[in-house]
Amino acid sequence: MSDADKLKKSIQEEIEVCSDFLDGAKAINEVAPFVQERKEDVEAKAEAVQSLPPDVLDELAPQMLKSQETERNRLSKALPVISKFEVRHVRAMLSSASTSTDAEVVISVVSAHPKYPLWAPSFMKPFERLAQKQERVSQIRQAVERLDRPLSELVDLAVNTVESARGGVAEVDHACVRLRDVIEAVWGKLATRARQECADIIRGRHLEFRRDASRRLAAECLSPTDEVVGDVNLLLEHLATLHGELSVSSKKPFLDDRTYLDTVYSRWVLHLFNLARALDL
Repeated sequence: MSDADKLKKSIQEEIEVCSDFLDGAKAINEVAPFVQERKEDVEAKAEAVQSLPPDVLDELAPQMLKSQETERNRLSKALPVISKFEVRHVRAMLSSASTSTDAEVVISVVSAHPKYPLWAPSFMKPFERLAQKQERVSQIRQAVERLDRPLSELVDLAVNTVESARGGVAEVDHACVRLRDVIEAVWGKLATRARQECADIIRGRHLEFRRDASRRLAAECLSPTDEVVGDVNLLLEHLATLHGELSVSSKKPFLDDRTYLDTVYSRWVLHLFNLARALDL
C-alpha cells in the first residue's frame, strides 16, 4: 500500500474512531463536544487530501503520514478507555490535537513552487472554512464577556450543546434552547445598556425584543455612529426572528433534524458576530 493510500486510510480510521465513540457516548456530554470538533477537523483534512492531484499527494503523503499516524494512535488509545481518564485529561488531549501540521507541510511545498499550484486553494478551503467558524465563535465569546462576564459561560454551554447534538449525544431541541437563551441574554444586556445611554428618552419605557420600535430605539442608543444604526437595527431584527424560530423548535421534543440545527447555528454565529462588530463590542 502506498503512503497516499495509507494516509487516506489513517484519516478514515480516525473519523471512524470519533464516530464509534460518539455512538456510545450518550452519558459523556462534557467530552462529546470536543470529540465532535475533532471529527470535523479530521473531516476537513480528509476533504483537503481528497482534493489533491495524485502526484502531489504522493509527494506530500510521507511527510503528512507521520503526524497523522501519531494523532490517530493517540485518539484510538484515549477514546475507547475514556472512563479510566479524568474528563479534563481527555479534553486537554482533544483540544491540543490539530491539523495545522499538515497545513504547514502543504504550505511549505506550495512556497517551493515557482507558480502557485492550481490544487492549493481546494486543499486549504476546508481548513479555512473551519478556522473561520471557530474564530467567529471565539470573537462572539469575547464580545459577550465584555457585555457581562457570565454571558461567555452561556455561549460555551450553547456551543457545546450544539456540538453534542451534532454528534448525536444531545437532543436538537435542547441545543435550540441554549441558542435561544444566549440571544435573550444578549438582548437583555443590550437593553440595559441602551437605558443607560439614553436614560432621558427611555425612562419609564419597556424595551421588548419582539417590538420593532424597541429594537430601533435600542439601535439608535447603542450604535457607535449614525451610519451603522440601520445595520444594527437589521441585525437585531434578524436575531429576533431567529429567537422566535428557536422558541418554536425548543417546544418540539421530537425534533431531531441536524441539518436544521446546522442552519440555525450558522445564522446564530453570523448574526451575533456581525452585531458584535457593528457595536464595537
